[in-house]
Amino acid sequence: MDFENDCTELDNAAKLRKILDFAWCVGWGDQSKDANGLYPIHNLIRIFADKISYERFTRTIYAETLKPTDIEEFCGHRLFTANRNAFYSITDIRRGSLSDPQLSSYWLKEHIIIADMKLNLNAIPLLCNSWSVEKLENSFKKVGTAKNTWKENCNTHEVMVLLPFGLTIPTNDGRHSIETGRVKGCGELTITSEPTANVNAHNKVIDLSFLYDKIEFDGQNYVSRIGKPEKCLAASFEFGVIFEIGRILYENDVDFLGVKCGGK
Repeated sequence: MDFENDCTELDNAAKLRKILDFAWCVGWGDQSKDANGLYPIHNLIRIFADKISYERFTRTIYAETLKPTDIEEFCGHRLFTANRNAFYSITDIRRGSLSDPQLSSYWLKEHIIIADMKLNLNAIPLLCNSWSVEKLENSFKKVGTAKNTWKENCNTHEVMVLLPFGLTIPTNDGRHSIETGRVKGCGELTITSEPTANVNAHNKVIDLSFLYDKIEFDGQNYVSRIGKPEKCLAASFEFGVIFEIGRILYENDVDFLGVKCGGK
């Protein structure tokens, strides 16, 4: 079989349908949870998150230092599309940044979930977003070694977890050591509902399930489900896939590490 040619004959819409069919098949269920508390469908999401992270990692190495716009690509509308105005038009929401520590945008404040989570860097779906090859080199050499084990730093390790798909994204400093922990298969991050000196207070869980009534990914674009037909080009096929797998999780009330959309 000529696998490469077989794949190129499929358009993105067909590829998306096959992936979603597979997601339904691997599914979820208490008996299928792994040792980290994840369902098989979360492991599938991790595959696509890893592909995005790999491309980001190599781009950092090639460029040595990324531009500010590249650093921000995993924030707000840029997760979905480069076209900011189109994104806010098709979703009918006000502008804002998912990485804003104070979450000044009202629509994000409304969708924070108070939760407790332990995030195993070796297991969770994670979007790594390092930006400096020098910092990566230093972290790879010094962090997660026999003499310097990976430790959570409440001052620098800041993340957000996006539900329903359970995607974790570093949002401040500590990106390079978090990526190192992922690559070396070590490290754990904490999200807690109670303030503590040992956990970054800006770690947060955000419920994006409200977007499923507003938009859907068709393999190439995000298409409006409200009002007049509108669409905007997706930033990446892989995140669009993650978004649509999340729709399956949301519609079937599937938890991520014990936490469901709506904080259930």
